[in-house]
Amino acid sequence: MRRNTPSLKTPAALVATRVATGKDKCCYILAANKKISYRDGRSRIVYVGTTRKGVARVAQSVAHRSTKILTSWGVSSFQAHIVTCKPRKKKRSWLRLEGTVLTTFVEMFGQRPKCNKRNGRPDWDLFRKETIKRIIEDLS
Repeated sequence: MRRNTPSLKTPAALVATRVATGKDKCCYILAANKKISYRDGRSRIVYVGTTRKGVARVAQSVAHRSTKILTSWGVSSFQAHIVTCKPRKKKRSWLRLEGTVLTTFVEMFGQRPKCNKRNGRPDWDLFRKETIKRIIEDLS
């Protein structure tokens, strides 16, 4: 009987790095290595999410959405970027940050990111529109 020959695939399939956020509650953005076409432009952003359980939830989200993202034409990898803000009393600022990022993305590109199912509600009292636009442009 002939033996099977295993081979090691490079580069690594998953790389995890530590990011010092100092907070468990944050917003995160998944960005592909290739720009995705949207109605009003192209962007690398494929998902905007939020967590109150820390970076471990980001890893679960990456695992859950990896099939949909990686089966897109030409996409071979994607990255998770953490976006944080200072907490405010009696306000879920991380949820409001996610809603503001989603709304700004829809304004800029005409539709929500590929893997998002709902739109967000913006909170312009907490965040400056120029800052949110700059974050989206840097990741696009």
